[in-house]
Amino acid sequence: ETSDFKWFHNLKLDDSRRDINGEVGEKRKAKPKCILLEVVQKQIVGRLFNSFSLDDGKDGNKQQEIYDPFSVTQTKHMCSMLTSLLKYFSSCSEENSKAICGETAGKILNSLLSLVKYCVGRMVVPIGDASKISLTRNQFAMGGVSRELDGETADAIAYASVIQVKALCTLAKNILGQWYPILNREMCNQQQDEVASLVQFVFEDLVSIRILPTLHSLHVITSGDNGSDKKYSEISKLFINEILDTMQGEELLENDRWMLMAAPLRVLAKQWDDNCP
Repeated sequence: ETSDFKWFHNLKLDDSRRDINGEVGEKRKAKPKCILLEVVQKQIVGRLFNSFSLDDGKDGNKQQEIYDPFSVTQTKHMCSMLTSLLKYFSSCSEENSKAICGETAGKILNSLLSLVKYCVGRMVVPIGDASKISLTRNQFAMGGVSRELDGETADAIAYASVIQVKALCTLAKNILGQWYPILNREMCNQQQDEVASLVQFVFEDLVSIRILPTLHSLHVITSGDNGSDKKYSEISKLFINEILDTMQGEELLENDRWMLMAAPLRVLAKQWDDNCP
């Protein structure tokens, strides 16, 4: 929380002091407010924006971004910081405090979307033909002949199917369950198209293009009865239900537009539920 910093409390304390000399006191009262607002905007908000930065470094390469959008812990900390900043801006008596909130939220949204697109764009493509792979006795093998694959190939399949889709599902939940509620609440009356672009990216790019094909491949690999632990056949359904639960929790499925875009996800979840023994 921004308000936890000692300097913040000190400036707030100065802001609340009143001078017995009337007009002089009013001038002293106004000055710390401007200082505190300027410090928060330039230092705290500036550092928050830098966490999303993808500016070219001196060597011409993309610099290492500070914020990892795939991290649940980092996302919670970033969202907590943004919430405290917006709360402070809203409490300011300045006439443009509401505009500052909207501007800050808008810049965060655009920076977040750019960073996420950049990170997702560097990920590998899903498995091409999952029908040729099976999970036999908890080990990846060639379909049909049940010939166990070598360690390097098995690791590559595990990354492309399980690890990658877990990361993508976590990213989708971070955006829909953490970032979206804050940004939508702050920009609910204005800039709705910008908020919609973030949700649309999740449905169209993350879910439809990346998550669903990878989950389908994973389901094909793990659904056979080849002596493997039953928990592996439940992984795909588990990932889908986690995303749907997040959408439901934020009432996204109450919106006709998002409910329609989530239809492939809901249909696949229903299909796998019906096929469960």
